[in-house]
Amino acid sequence: MHVFKNMLARGNHLIIRALIPLTFCVSSAAYAEDLTASQTLCAASIGSFNQQFTTIKPLDASGDMPVDSGLIVHTIHGPGMDPAELNMTKLNALPVDLGKTCGDFMTAANPVFLPWCGSNRNVATQKLSDASSWTFIRHDTLINASAQQPTNEVVCEPSNNKRYGLIFNNSYMNGTNTAAARDNLGCMYPLDGDTGNRTQMGCGISQNPGIPQPVIKQEGHGTCPLTDDKTAYLGEFDKLLGFSYRGKSYASVAGSMVCSLPKSKFDLWVDVRKNVNLSQTTWPVNEFVLWNWDTYTTADLAKNDYITGIYYMSDCASTYDGTRAEAQEIADLYKKWTGVELPVVNLSNAALHKKNNTPFSCR
Repeated sequence: MHVFKNMLARGNHLIIRALIPLTFCVSSAAYAEDLTASQTLCAASIGSFNQQFTTIKPLDASGDMPVDSGLIVHTIHGPGMDPAELNMTKLNALPVDLGKTCGDFMTAANPVFLPWCGSNRNVATQKLSDASSWTFIRHDTLINASAQQPTNEVVCEPSNNKRYGLIFNNSYMNGTNTAAARDNLGCMYPLDGDTGNRTQMGCGISQNPGIPQPVIKQEGHGTCPLTDDKTAYLGEFDKLLGFSYRGKSYASVAGSMVCSLPKSKFDLWVDVRKNVNLSQTTWPVNEFVLWNWDTYTTADLAKNDYITGIYYMSDCASTYDGTRAEAQEIADLYKKWTGVELPVVNLSNAALHKKNNTPFSCR
């Protein structure tokens, strides 16, 4: 979500849908948008999304993320013709190959960026990173930015058409990859953590080329020796906001230098997120770093019901709003690959900023 990297996402599992056999390939024309069916599916889904958005729960007794509390969203770059965007013409012409993992597609000689696959690469080597960056939206994690800063809590801007995204099921954060024997949620940042420029799969020290090395060495840490205390973490953040080097302030990239928190500190993270000072920062969005995404195939994602919706942003500045038609095209591509129909829903930037209880709708 940061200016130095790119990303993707998903949300609720209460929506009932059929999963048809995953061994077919048909023309995308067969999935031309049916506005009536699309609106009907949306109407059956927005209640669950809005309920998740307003449901506030801590980690459960097993240390897992409540699947009915909050939503994980991931920004999609496109559709569009920019090289960084999704090229729907090429993606619709791509033969369905459900056996390949997201990593297989991205490390190919001619990389393919499927919208449901993460997209972080090491900024220096361009090698695939086993991490992707997502945002957690819940009523109590939203912060009103200052008048000088962006007002969006997800992403709502013209660059690379960042006004579409996926909604991911929270259960993904509770899963453990048996081969790697680690949780999918690597770490969390109260602001955009600039994970595409970090070591340790997005959770380590910053390597942002826009920040001088002396600054990185002094303040670019990943894990901090802090007590499990909101005041201590906020004190660290205030120090970063006031940090300067050779007369230049680096408050605007404080999120790139701030410490990350592990999943076990989720409840602390929420407390910090509610109190962080945005008066000098550039990016009001938070960031969750999810691991193991590259080991999943499209069939895995569909089988586990991980992706639960496609959103398009509205109430953006000027003409930067997304459209239902383009969002439906992304949903149609997913149906072509999996047989799963995803609801296409509107996510209002204005409603998020106002902390409205129903930011999802069927505009």
